[in-house]
Amino acid sequence: MDRHDNVFLSDTAETYDFSSTPKPGGELQIPFRTNRQSHSDKLVAQFREAQNHFNSYTPEQVAAISYNTGTYVEFVGAENCDLVTKSLEDNRQGIKL
Repeated sequence: MDRHDNVFLSDTAETYDFSSTPKPGGELQIPFRTNRQSHSDKLVAQFREAQNHFNSYTPEQVAAISYNTGTYVEFVGAENCDLVTKSLEDNRQGIKL
């Protein structure tokens, strides 16, 4: 088999004006957060409270509501705003929404 040198191109770049188009249905309505850290701390506290509440259940209560392993949490978004949940999933760590 013959050996070929690499091909090097020069002065081939072209610039195009581009902007992404919004998905059908318009742009997402996401609430503005003045203090994201405070919001994050509140969510962590609420999640811990939910875990503690679940851990206080008797084995009979758990058996009555749990048909899959894991913890079930209900998320509620701000009124008239979209709730973006896809970024909360992490299949590598087994987090599914």
